[in-house]
Amino acid sequence: SDKFDVIKNWKISFEDNFDSEQLDRKKWITRYFWGETILQDSYSLAAEKQFFTDGKNIEIHNGVLRIITKKEKAEGKAWNPKIGFFPREFEYTSGLISTGSSFRQKYGIFEAKIRFGHNNPVTHAFWMLSDQILPHIDIAKIQKKLVMSNVWGDITESSDINKHVSKIGASKLSKDFYIYTLEWTPERLTWKINSMTIASTTEGVPQQPMYLILSSALYKDVNGSVLPASMDVDWVKCYTAAM
Repeated sequence: SDKFDVIKNWKISFEDNFDSEQLDRKKWITRYFWGETILQDSYSLAAEKQFFTDGKNIEIHNGVLRIITKKEKAEGKAWNPKIGFFPREFEYTSGLISTGSSFRQKYGIFEAKIRFGHNNPVTHAFWMLSDQILPHIDIAKIQKKLVMSNVWGDITESSDINKHVSKIGASKLSKDFYIYTLEWTPERLTWKINSMTIASTTEGVPQQPMYLILSSALYKDVNGSVLPASMDVDWVKCYTAAM
């Protein structure tokens, strides 16, 4: 049978099955990339209500990584593009892991097996960035719905920011693990869930290497009933075209 010949076209370029009880620090950082590179410290964006602790909100048990969002006070830095970094007291904490210092790739397949907690308004996300704020790809982002999108343009000119967004219902997705996939070619982005195509676009396709981020965030205050909230990651795999 030639049904599986497609597998021969790809080779794994990055993989983590979270088999160790400790996060592999050679693969992941637990801060935004520029916090790691410039500040050697954690920070959150001005619009975010939570502070990203440096790994304290991340647990690994039985081969599953969990990012936990909690209601607890924390002091840290926030970043506003107009004024830079400033000290701030946060009412919530959460976690982030990123391959910004270890792995970047242009084109290929990027996927993770994730169980998203449906704790609206907590935003759980599996996404990609390059050195700038744009372009930005949401492989899978849970808000009220599951969002799959890409954003591109000039961040300094609001009239020059463009986006492609697809949404589907998210309530059933919180009950189990699903495989969320982005297939990225020079001409097209295609989003899949459990190998089923959900969305596709030829607009705003990035042409520079990008890295992976998994994170949970808050953009408005919540009552205590939805916290703690969790996002569970069974594995992450990326593929590049086999030569």
